[in-house]
Amino acid sequence: PTITEWWTPTDADATLADFRNHDNYLRSVSFNELRITFMKNITSEGYTFLGIYKLAPSSTPQRLVWQRIAERLDLRHLDQLDLLRQ
Repeated sequence: PTITEWWTPTDADATLADFRNHDNYLRSVSFNELRITFMKNITSEGYTFLGIYKLAPSSTPQRLVWQRIAERLDLRHLDQLDLLRQ
């Protein structure tokens, strides 16, 4: 599973959307970001853990593609998160 994110330009702010997409890409690549994702449950007040995502090699400055790299992780052990960055 992947998550794709990008800002869609309109006629009025096409330059701003391009700048925002490129800036998000450079930040994500330079910090080697991971995304820990949750989804709100519809029937209750809780959240469901979806996984940990890393920027996929197919990402471009116009479109970020996040690829799931782990479905389970003990978030109390942050050294395991660092191992996923490799």
